[in-house]
Amino acid sequence: MTGKKIKKVSKNHLNECIEFIKRLNDNTTIKNFKFQFASDSCKTFYDHFVCFENRFKKIVKLNQDKKNKKVLKLLSLIDSDYQLILKDTNIKKNFYKKIPIKNLILSPSDFGFHNSLLKNNRLFFFDFEYAGWDDPIKLICDFILNPDYKISFKNEKFFIRQFKKNFPEIDINTYYFFKKIHFLKWICVIIGYIYKDNKINNDYFYKAQWYYHKFKNRHLNINIEYNIKNN
Repeated sequence: MTGKKIKKVSKNHLNECIEFIKRLNDNTTIKNFKFQFASDSCKTFYDHFVCFENRFKKIVKLNQDKKNKKVLKLLSLIDSDYQLILKDTNIKKNFYKKIPIKNLILSPSDFGFHNSLLKNNRLFFFDFEYAGWDDPIKLICDFILNPDYKISFKNEKFFIRQFKKNFPEIDINTYYFFKKIHFLKWICVIIGYIYKDNKINNDYFYKAQWYYHKFKNRHLNINIEYNIKNN
């Protein structure tokens, strides 16, 4: 398929993304459409933590042989951030909380502008091999945090508001909490490419380092006022 990549994300583009997800889920439930769960699907709160922990452990293991000091330093920062997240007073009582089946949505999973093309002023999406039923909050987190494109803070708030209008069951506070975990996960995803094909690619280290320092305050700072009403 031919088309253009999105260079600058607009509100119209975000609305098209929401409309696509909405069409997938119109009159579709996990009861009337028997389909697989998405790759790394989250059916409990704890699953969100597992998404990060599995990748973090894998990177630590890979780096044990390489002993890359720069990577070790970045991993130490990530681990410190994660330990702070785990100190949240609400975690223990909600750690294994199940996400209601009725709240799961049919998710393209690897969804975002990296897997879309613009043609005749319309967005076309592709690459659904990881699709399945999943927590909509995980979909939102991965969509917003994907490092291959940039969604401004203003557009993030717009997207969340519009998404909630179409999927009112999502909880905004839960999204902002889990976004911190998935932000750290995405850094691990980038670091993983450093060791691809048993070769060290420092470009991915610098990308991971840049992404961490550039967006840490935005995605990890719990004191930011988002001004989004959770209703």
